[in-house]
Amino acid sequence: RTSRGGESLMALQNRSAMWGRSIVSNCYGDGGCITTIHATKLRNDPKRLEMERINPLVFEKVSSDPKDPIVSKWLSNCGIQRVIVGHKPTGDCPAVLSSSYSGVEIVSGDTSFSDVSAPDKRGLAVGIVEVVGFSSVDNQLHLRGTLSNGNSYNSKFYRLHSGNKVDESTGDPFLGRHIQPDDDGDDDWWIKVKTEDGHYCLTRGKGRFVEYRHIEKSELLNRF
Repeated sequence: RTSRGGESLMALQNRSAMWGRSIVSNCYGDGGCITTIHATKLRNDPKRLEMERINPLVFEKVSSDPKDPIVSKWLSNCGIQRVIVGHKPTGDCPAVLSSSYSGVEIVSGDTSFSDVSAPDKRGLAVGIVEVVGFSSVDNQLHLRGTLSNGNSYNSKFYRLHSGNKVDESTGDPFLGRHIQPDDDGDDDWWIKVKTEDGHYCLTRGKGRFVEYRHIEKSELLNRF
């Protein structure tokens, strides 16, 4: 034989071996967020795209687009309104794309690098992802837990129900959304969760580098 036994199975979890279409290790997430400007630029870089047909290594470090309209339409047509994944670290709490963007809610819940200064890389952070509701086609996402700074959070997102409907009368309208730059040009922040003291936890970053901010609701107004 010319290869090791099980080699093809191992290839399923390698993006380069599968030319960017791994069923195991493709992922969302960058810099602690569900996506970032940096991730978009890398994914759409003309030079990288040109090399896709001849060099599978260009698929490394590329994250999927949670807002992809073709994928969102396909999921919606199949009656799927929520995708929950892990694999790639997203800071000290799960990262979410609000269903307000496409009707499909994207959740990435890997917190394995919540606090890189801690011996276990997690520190105080604990994240719980729950889908709560009347049935498998009528429910809403609840995120609760503790951030790396010790603050507790308990956040509820929009209710999703049959017929690809999004009930925006329930859940927090700010969660899982990207905010516009402020007057000083401070940008690319995502709203992740609301802490129990009433502040919103914002995240931005690039790769494994993550920044955090905690702000009051009044600071979010007029930023969409």
